[in-house]
Amino acid sequence: MLVCGSSEYPIDCCRRQQDVKKSSTARNKRASGLVAVLQARPATAGLVLVVAAFVIYANSLGGKLVFDDTVIVQGNQAIQGLDGEHLKEIFGGHYWQAVESRGGLYRPIVMFTYALNYALDGEDPQGYHLLNVLLHAANGVLVYLVLQALFSRREISVLAALLFVLHPIRTEGVASVVGRAEVLSAFFMLLSWYAYLRNRKKRGAGWLWLSSGLFLLAALSKESAVIFVALLPLTDFVLLRQESQGRLGYRDAVMRYLPFGLAVLLVFGLRYWILGGFAPLYINPASNPLAKADAWARFLTATNVFARYLVLLVFPLNLSADYSYNQIPVVSSLLSWSALAPLLLLGLLLVGLVITVRKHLLLFFSGCVFFVSFALTSNWIRPIGTIMAERLMYFPALGFNCAVAYLLAEGMARARWKSAAVTAIVVLIAGYGLRTIDRNPDWKSNYTLFRSAAATSPNSELVQTNYGVVLLEANDVRGAIEHAKKAADIQPDDPSAYFTLGHAYWRLGNLPEAASAFEKVVQLAPRTSGGAEALRGLAEIREAMEQYSLAEAGYRKLIEWQPSIPSYYLKLYSLYKKMGRAEQANEILNRVARIAPDDAAVRKALQELR
Repeated sequence: MLVCGSSEYPIDCCRRQQDVKKSSTARNKRASGLVAVLQARPATAGLVLVVAAFVIYANSLGGKLVFDDTVIVQGNQAIQGLDGEHLKEIFGGHYWQAVESRGGLYRPIVMFTYALNYALDGEDPQGYHLLNVLLHAANGVLVYLVLQALFSRREISVLAALLFVLHPIRTEGVASVVGRAEVLSAFFMLLSWYAYLRNRKKRGAGWLWLSSGLFLLAALSKESAVIFVALLPLTDFVLLRQESQGRLGYRDAVMRYLPFGLAVLLVFGLRYWILGGFAPLYINPASNPLAKADAWARFLTATNVFARYLVLLVFPLNLSADYSYNQIPVVSSLLSWSALAPLLLLGLLLVGLVITVRKHLLLFFSGCVFFVSFALTSNWIRPIGTIMAERLMYFPALGFNCAVAYLLAEGMARARWKSAAVTAIVVLIAGYGLRTIDRNPDWKSNYTLFRSAAATSPNSELVQTNYGVVLLEANDVRGAIEHAKKAADIQPDDPSAYFTLGHAYWRLGNLPEAASAFEKVVQLAPRTSGGAEALRGLAEIREAMEQYSLAEAGYRKLIEWQPSIPSYYLKLYSLYKKMGRAEQANEILNRVARIAPDDAAVRKALQELR
C-alpha cells in the first residue's frame, strides 16, 4: 500500500490526495450552492423561476405565426376588436369559427386574450409569444406556491417548479401561439388551486368562491380543465393525512365542493347553449384514427400513446408538432409488444401508486396529479381531436416533475446518494434548458416546423402534406413532389397531397402529370373550394395541351359548381374565341354580363367585343 512520504512515488501520492480533496471540495461547493437555491426564500425562488423561463424561451419571441396560429389569429374577424359586436362573436361563438360554421370547442377566455393581443399588436406575433412566455413564467411561480402550501418542503417546491418551467415537452404549449389554451387554462387552474389552499388555512368563504371563479375561467379557456375538480378531494386527502385527521365530513365536503359543481354546470350549460351539444361534433379520423376504432383497439392504442408520453417525459429528444395518421398505428391485438409492454408499464405504475399512499404521500400525490389531469385527453374515456400532442402534457406533466423532484430531494437528504442526486439535478436542469432552447427555433416558421416534424414523424400524412406545401412556397418544387408523394402513399384518399402535386408538376411544365393529379383532387373533393381550384387548373392545362373539348367540359363543370364566379365564364368565353366559336362565345359573355354587370373584367370584355 502506498503512503504519502514512502519511497515509492511519494510525489504522485501526495498529488492524488490533493486532487481528491480538491474534487471533494468542488462537489461540496456545488452541492451547497444548489441547496442554497433550492432553499431560497419565496421572493428569490420566484425570481429564479421567472428568469429561467425567459432565458430558455427568449429565442421563441421572434417566431412567426405557424400551423394553426394562422387560422386562429390571421384573418379571424372575431378577435379584431373589443367592442360589443366582437365580444358577442368571442363569447357567443366556437373556437374555430374563422374557418368552420360549426365546431365543438368553446374557449372564449383564450379568444379574448387574442383580442387583447390584436388590439395592442395587430397580427405582429411577438406580442402573442411574449404573453405566452409571461403566463408560463407565472405558472412556474404558482407551481412553487401550491406545492409549498401543500407540503412545506421548500427544496421540492423549488425543484419541481424549475423542472416544470424547463421541461422541453412544454415547448409546443409556449412557443406555439395557439398553445396558449394549455398555458392559460393551467394558469387559472393553479390560481384556483392556490386560492383553495388559502381557504383551507383562512377558513373564509371568499377564498372558496374566488377559487371556483378561477376554475370557471380555466374551463372556459380549455375544456379539459374541468378535470381539476377531481384534484380537490386529492388536495383535502393529502392535507388531512399530514394533519393526522380523519376524513372530510359529508357536510363540509358538500359545502366545499358545491361552488365547483355549480361552475361545472355553468360550463356545460354554456357549451350546450352556444354549440348545441356537450361533446365535439366531429372528429377527423386523419387527426385521430381512434375516432373510428372499436373500444378495445382504442384502449390498447391509447395505452401505447400513454407509454410514448412517458418516454418523452424521460427522454424529450424526438419532439414533433404532429402525430396524426399514420404516425401511430392503431393497436388492435393484445398479442404484440405494442400492446403488452405499455399495459405492463401502466399496471406497474398503478400498483406503485397504491403502494406509495402510506409511506410516500408526495409520490402518491404526484402520480394522482398525472393520471387525473391526463384522463380526459388520454383517449381512454372517449376519442378527442388528436391521437397525441405534446401540448396536452403541459399540465399533467406536473405530476412527473413533482415525482422527480421528490426522488432527487430524498437522494440529497441521504449522505450516500447526495453526490449522485446533485449531479442528476444539474444534468436535468442543464439538459432540459438546452433542449428547450434547441427546440424553440423549430416553431419559428412553417418551413422549420414541418422540416423538423418530417424528420420525427415521417409517417404522418398531415406532416408530409404540409411540408410539401411549404417547400412549394419556397420554390423547392422537386422537394415538394417528394413529400407530397409520401403523403399520398400514406393516405391515398386525401386530396391535399394531389393538389400540391398538381401545382408542382405544373410549375415544372409536366402537364400530363399535373392533369393526372388535379383529376384525382376533383374525384376526391367535388364541389369544394379545393376541388374547384383543381378543376380550374385541370381545364387550363387541357387548354394548354390543346385538348379543347376536355377544357370546355372542365369550365362548364366549374360554372355548374359555382355559377356566381365571373372568371369561370370568361375562361370559357376565351376558349370559345380561340376555337372560333363566336356565337357560343357571345352567348357566354352575355350570360355573365347579366350575372356580374359591374365586374371590371366582364365590362372590359364587353367593350372589346363592341
